[in-house]
Amino acid sequence: MPFAIWIHKEELLADGQWWKLLIGIIDGDGYDTPISFYDCLPCWFIVSIIQLRILFLLVEINKISAAILVLISVVFLVIRKHLGLDLFFCIDSTVMAIPYFLIGYFMKKKLIIESIKRQSIWVVVAFLSALIVSLVLVLNGPAQMNGPSYGHNVIANYIAGISGSILVFSLSHLLANKLGEKKEIKLVSRNTLFIIFAHWVVILPLGIIIAKVLSNFNYIIVLTIVAYILSGFVLLIMRKWIELWIEKFPILFGK
Repeated sequence: MPFAIWIHKEELLADGQWWKLLIGIIDGDGYDTPISFYDCLPCWFIVSIIQLRILFLLVEINKISAAILVLISVVFLVIRKHLGLDLFFCIDSTVMAIPYFLIGYFMKKKLIIESIKRQSIWVVVAFLSALIVSLVLVLNGPAQMNGPSYGHNVIANYIAGISGSILVFSLSHLLANKLGEKKEIKLVSRNTLFIIFAHWVVILPLGIIIAKVLSNFNYIIVLTIVAYILSGFVLLIMRKWIELWIEKFPILFGK
């Protein structure tokens, strides 16, 4: 939020629109809206997760309700794009995330990941998933959850998204077998959200400063090296911070 205040200081001082910044805290959208300024780009994810948890506390998940929710999600996204709607408080991102939440739920319930023991199968699954994701991205265009946008076709987008999730599951399973019980790997993977947040808070303002300092130079290699150094530095800080608090707040930090 302090960085957001610095970004919007002219609007806040000139028009007295400080209330937009306060709404942005609750809104969570990673972009400015007519009613809010964005405070932190990754915050949309937290808002959407909370909304999903509330939704699935109210709705019992079974095959019928899942099919209805997926249909609502697809129809909603098509209508939203056709009419140019933009719903605040990350509602549109939450609706787009419903099928992914359901896929994860049923995969866990059916113990699909645990039932596949052969590593060669996971290698094939990872390769095919990566291939599908690549083809869909090329043919269907880019997509993103925060916004959201799904490229040319919403069904193709979901195919790519589900394939991408399966790719992550496959690679995670393969790495878990190779690395064994590596506490550092688990610590980082379970707390990705905190690390993304820290990178945004630290690297974005530093990136603006560095860009201004190096504005008269075209040294992309230098900027890339600086970015890697900053990313590594932030990761080390976050690891120590998570280790410090994980015993006090185990659920919050994915233990």
